[in-house]
Order: sequence, then C-alpha cells, then structure tokens
Amino acid sequence: MSDKPPLTIIGAGCAGLSLAREIGKRRLCDMHLQTDRPSTERAPHIWGFWQMPWLDDASQHAAHSWPKWRFCDDDGQVIHASQNHPYHMLESDKWLSHCLTAANIEEVCKPVTAPPQSGPYFDSRPLPAHKGALLQHFLGQHIETATDAFDEGIATLMDFRCDQSQGLHFIYLLPTSRKTALIESTLFTDTPLEAAFYEEAISAYMASHYSGISYQVTGTEAGVIPLADCRDKDQPQTAIGARGGALRPSSGYAFTFIQKQIAAIISHHQKTGEWRAKSPLSARDIWMDKVFLHVLEKRPAMAISLFMRLASALQGDEFAAFMSGTASWRIVMKTIFAMPKWPFITAAFAVTLTIKGHRRGTAR
Repeated sequence: MSDKPPLTIIGAGCAGLSLAREIGKRRLCDMHLQTDRPSTERAPHIWGFWQMPWLDDASQHAAHSWPKWRFCDDDGQVIHASQNHPYHMLESDKWLSHCLTAANIEEVCKPVTAPPQSGPYFDSRPLPAHKGALLQHFLGQHIETATDAFDEGIATLMDFRCDQSQGLHFIYLLPTSRKTALIESTLFTDTPLEAAFYEEAISAYMASHYSGISYQVTGTEAGVIPLADCRDKDQPQTAIGARGGALRPSSGYAFTFIQKQIAAIISHHQKTGEWRAKSPLSARDIWMDKVFLHVLEKRPAMAISLFMRLASALQGDEFAAFMSGTASWRIVMKTIFAMPKWPFITAAFAVTLTIKGHRRGTAR
C-alpha cells in the first residue's frame, strides 16, 4: 500500500480490532495485528451503549435496543425515556468478527513481550488496576422463559432489590423478547465472589419478581472490570482502549469511549499524517469519577441512594449524555446539586490533594 513502515496494533480485543476496522475501511496504511490470544478465543459477552453520533455503525450491528430504561430500589423506580439516545446491546463476538472482516487483516498470534522496535504502533493490552481498587464483577445468564414474562421495550440498568450482604449489588436485566433476556448479578466491591453467589442471586430475583415463571439458561457470561483510572501514563500516545483511558471509572462503560477514541485517532491522522492517541475522557469527567468512587468506597451505606439520586436528577437525554461523556455544564451542575453536599465536598478535597501529590512526585 505504501513504502512507509506498517502500523502495528497490539491486541485483538474491542479497541485493537475497532481501530483495524476503521483503518482497513479507509485503506490508510499497511497494518500488522499482533495478539497473544485470537479474537475467536475470547468468551462472548455484551457491550451496552447509548446511541451517539459516533456510534451509528455500531448501532446497525446491535442485537437489540431500548427507548426506555429504569433504576429500582425498595422505595420505587426511576424511568428514563429517549428516542434520540436509545440504549443498545451489542454482542462482542459478532462485532469483533465484523471488525476483522472489514479490516481485511490476519491476526499474528504470538506472545507480545514488548512494542515493535520500529514503525508506529498502538497497544491495547489492558494494564492491571492498582491493588485494592474497586471492581465491578458480574455473572450473567441468557435465559428463556416458558411463557411471556418481559417487557421488551424497557431495560433495567440497576435494580437494587437483591442481597446486599456482600456489598453494593444490583441486577441488570436486558429483555430481548417477551421470553428471552440477559440477566446479570453485578457487584461493586474489591473482591469477586464464587459463581454460586451470582447464580443464586439471579434465581432469587426471578422467583421474587417473576413468580411462577419457569425458565432455562441458554448461555452465561462473566467478567471483572476495574473501577479505576488504568491509563498508561508513560506512553499515552500509543495506548488505546482501557490502557488509553477509554474505560469510564465510575461505571465500567468502555465501548462508547473506545469508538470515540478511534474516531479521534483517524481524524488526527487524516489531518496530520501522524498516529497519536489520547484519552477520550475529559479531565473534568475523570475528576468527577474519582470523587464519586471515593464516596462509594468511604461511605458504602450511601451507595444505593447516590445512584438513585443521580437517576432522579436527570431526564433520559441528559442521562445518556452524562454517561457518554457529552454532558454540558448544565447537566453536570444538576448531578452535583443532586448529591449530598458534605460527603462530596470532603471527597473532592481528598481527591484533589491526591492528584496534586502525584503531580509533585512526578515532577521530582
């Protein structure tokens, strides 16, 4: 394609293959895709995102979408609706297969011990979270009921009416028809649990809220996502995906930010001819997430009320914008004023001091 050194993409997950897809579609350069684990060997799971302008292609491949979503606790529920930004479910295996085909590239499967010695590259291998970081860990079951059970027009993003004995725990329920759904038991704690806990939580939830409905499990998925800033601060211009700051620390959402990051890389290359990445999250959003997580860790008893306050403070379009990193200052201020003042003031002070301390340490 050219006499320039090929671009090396390290890692064949969402970030690596999404970038390869965009480069291949535009025939921008020669590529090498190097990975220690083929994309076909990755356990299938789903990614969720709200419709945004940079996600039009991904939306076309979504398995299902919902114009409404809800949050529930023992005191009631909050329902959001948005025709502009419906919530989507994308199956990882189908997206990765589509990306690999569009990229028209073969995976070179061998252990990756170091970046290439010459030529531009991007590294999508995730870095480990710091010890003691809060984790989002979950087990999900794809189920099929014997009779109609679900309202396929509304997704349940957080239902806290479940066992809270092990820490902040909620049920995530995405109905894809009247008889089929993905239901996940999800916790925010520092330690994953045995599979039996999640399975029993799902069974108890179905018995409590879909009493008398029999069902069978047709598939499972599980995962652990660090709720932390896991950026590669030493090589930020070559890092993509979670390594490149495309993981939202407060929620674990990454797909929308990965695609935003990829779009920015392509745009920058087309304007300058250079390959360079940067985090798709603003400094404001990173700081707000750190403050929110600080409150969750220091005051776990407040966790459910914080999420319900956030949901209650915003309308559907506003919430989608907030979660997708496009919130205006008006939306940001609505979320700030919805939170209890003193816990967040003290958390903001602590986070700011920590950031300043890290900067001074780096300067030395």
